[in-house]
Amino acid sequence: MNGGPITSDVVKSYYSSGATSEDWIAGSLLQLTASGLVTLPVAVGNDIGAATNVRYIALKANDSSANEKSIFVAVQAITEDTVFEGQLCDTGSGSSIPAQAMIGDRLDVWLHTTGVWAPDINDTTNPAVEIVDVETNFDPYSTEKGNVYGLVRFKFLESVIEKAAA
Repeated sequence: MNGGPITSDVVKSYYSSGATSEDWIAGSLLQLTASGLVTLPVAVGNDIGAATNVRYIALKANDSSANEKSIFVAVQAITEDTVFEGQLCDTGSGSSIPAQAMIGDRLDVWLHTTGVWAPDINDTTNPAVEIVDVETNFDPYSTEKGNVYGLVRFKFLESVIEKAAA
């Protein structure tokens, strides 16, 4: 969901062929580097927090070992009015059911080893997003371990979007 106009920006990117840090799935968050290239903001399995610059979301997957070293990639710019809808995660390995009282909370974002990212209900120490709405009529996803994960709407903090290029 996007509160503003939908755009399809094209950003030139340079890749070292075969580097797994330059592989991503559609929907991955991307940062802008000081040299004007896009890459994953952190290694998978890490937090995307307030110190990270997040500018774009990938519109399609990239496999650096299959692509040229220098290619154009399709990305969607993230702005201060871009609203995402997604499930929470809990790096503390528990269920993540949001309450209405969470609206306004600021959370860190966790990048799973699969490339999927989500606001982390268990981490408020290095916030990157703010919860703007909680879906109360959502049938939460339940894992094989019995954990359930609720649905929220959130925006990236302006300080994260406008952070200087890495």
